[in-house]
Amino acid sequence: MEAHPNSPELVKHTLQFLGLKPADILLDIGSEGLHVCIIALEKYGVNICVTVEVNCKVLKEALNS
Repeated sequence: MEAHPNSPELVKHTLQFLGLKPADILLDIGSEGLHVCIIALEKYGVNICVTVEVNCKVLKEALNS
């Protein structure tokens, strides 16, 4: 069984692989929510995280959670 692209385990592994540092800026395109940026900001202390979402339904759900 394959992991969902936005599963917490895969997100954490990917961010760790990137070797993010506080001075880095992360751009998350097609994010399907804000969790990637939240993890990058909280766990890795990334200075700036920009998320781009084109699906209005997903954006509304993310902002309401």
